[in-house]
Amino acid sequence: SKDELMMSRRVCRDVKLHNLEQGLPAGLAADCDCAICSHVLEHICWPDHLLSDLAQLLRPRGGVLIIALPNLLYYKNRWRLLQGHFDYAESGLMDNTHFRWYTFNTARQLLERNGFIVEQALGDGSIPLWPFRRLLGKRVAKGIDRMATRAWPGLFSYQMVYRARPA
Repeated sequence: SKDELMMSRRVCRDVKLHNLEQGLPAGLAADCDCAICSHVLEHICWPDHLLSDLAQLLRPRGGVLIIALPNLLYYKNRWRLLQGHFDYAESGLMDNTHFRWYTFNTARQLLERNGFIVEQALGDGSIPLWPFRRLLGKRVAKGIDRMATRAWPGLFSYQMVYRARPA
């Protein structure tokens, strides 16, 4: 939005407002060290053009792309889907501005199909420990959540994070 653009200009050297459906804006400096798409790709109908541009923008040796995406198959959403609910919301996983949804595997495939090598794929989320969380304590519960999201990221990760480099 225009308000966000004005606020960003107060703290950033260079700010552009651009529709990423057409890829990146022209004239960006090549050989970037890092690009971050935190909860961006799910809002784009056809992300292939943007990812192709990012692969060209990043340094061939050492350039890194960081992607964060919501996981469609997070266990809470799986339950809703099994019950026949595919209801949009004002925010969150089923945000009404999301055009695409990804799973742990389809997000990796999207990156690989568009010229990236995935170096790291992580999940961030929790498992259903509701009655026991207070008894276990925050530290133990978080440790269990971390182990579960590493073992079964497609099930227990609310958010998926990928670190990739151009092929």
